[in-house]
Amino acid sequence: MSLEHRPAIATAPLRRDVRSERPAARFGDGQMRKALMLFSKFTKNEDGAALVEYTVLLGILLVAVIATIVAVGGWVNDHWTSLNTALAGH
Repeated sequence: MSLEHRPAIATAPLRRDVRSERPAARFGDGQMRKALMLFSKFTKNEDGAALVEYTVLLGILLVAVIATIVAVGGWVNDHWTSLNTALAGH
């Protein structure tokens, strides 16, 4: 069989890099713009102020709960260690 009569090999077209077609757009630009618009909308609206107050309150409560868990955990650990030492001595 000569080279002229061989069937052509089917090849898939090369993929284009879609990112290179948009050099000005970076990852997260749209999300950041949406977040800023949402934040500015909340600051203009009284409901947004209440939301910010409740978020700060929730943050304070979260810190208080974590501090309480750490303190109680230390207290339990101290008592557990002293109980273990007392039982091991007998």
